Amino acid sequence: MNYRKYKDDYVHPELLRCVIILTLFTALSTDLFTAPLGSMLVARIGCKWAVLVGAICSTLGFGLTAFCNQVWQGVLSYGILAGKSSCKL
Repeated sequence: MNYRKYKDDYVHPELLRCVIILTLFTALSTDLFTAPLGSMLVARIGCKWAVLVGAICSTLGFGLTAFCNQVWQGVLSYGILAGKSSCKL
């Protein structure tokens, strides 16, 4: 298949721009909300226990992803639970 034909038929610039903006907004806004939670957790229970909580949440998120039947379940388990807890490790 010719790339130019594929691009003309399937790639819509307005939709692509919207997806990029929403992805960046979601990534940046969730980090802004979870970073204070992570630092508060470290201040209250210590670094070792905060990492342990992050590892447990990350493992739980990856494990729950195996049982997902719908997209929203994958977003919750892999994207939010595993993703945000992995970046806090």
